[in-house]
Amino acid sequence: MRLMHVGFDAHAGGEATGASIGHDDGLVMISSSGETHRSLSTWPGLAREYGAHILAVTTRANSTLATSRSP
Repeated sequence: MRLMHVGFDAHAGGEATGASIGHDDGLVMISSSGETHRSLSTWPGLAREYGAHILAVTTRANSTLATSRSP
């Protein structure tokens, strides 16, 4: 939501009103543990399939989020 406040076309993942991710879009995923939710292992791969860029922020370099790759 804060990205929207500064002028970005931003949506929260999983929201009913959110737009579909597409080519050159960005997906920002933040999780301290990198293991918090099942979507951490699927969303980055799906976003890459659609040509989106992924920014993952976590404190654990070996977590599911940090090491997720396209299927």
